[in-house]
Amino acid sequence: MPNAFRFETSKPRLFRGGMFRRASKKNFEALCGLAIQSLRLDPGVVREPHVHPNAHQLDYCVSGRARVGMEAPHN
Repeated sequence: MPNAFRFETSKPRLFRGGMFRRASKKNFEALCGLAIQSLRLDPGVVREPHVHPNAHQLDYCVSGRARVGMEAPHN
C-alpha cells in the first residue's frame, strides 16, 4: 500500500513521564497539512497538552482519566 504508515511501530519520542509518536508530512506524505499524535503517560503523570488556535485538534482519552484545559490567544 503506497499510503500506509505503521504508526504504533514508528520510533517513539521519550520524555520524563511518558512518550509520544507523531506522524506528519515529514514521515507520511499523505498527511499534507495534517498531523497525528499518540500520547502515552505513565500512571500519576500530569501533562496538559496545548491547543493551537490556528490548527484543528481532537483529543481522545482511550483509557484512564484526563483533564484538558483551554486557553484563548493572548491569555
